[in-house]
Amino acid sequence: MASNSIKNKAKKYCANYGKGTTSGICSGIMIHRSGRMWLHEDYVGKQCFADKECNYFNNIVIPGIPSNA
Repeated sequence: MASNSIKNKAKKYCANYGKGTTSGICSGIMIHRSGRMWLHEDYVGKQCFADKECNYFNNIVIPGIPSNA
């Protein structure tokens, strides 16, 4: 998937992707498979890097995106 395409999917589908005045800024909320949530301090308040390596995006968001999207 091309970098721009990944960013567009993050913008559309990722709950952590900031909207409005915080557009593109990650909220850093992570979810463990047990359901436990925590703030990942390496992600909070930083530019979205779903196009590089984001475990939340790859493991939670991508599997939930419809195949025709």
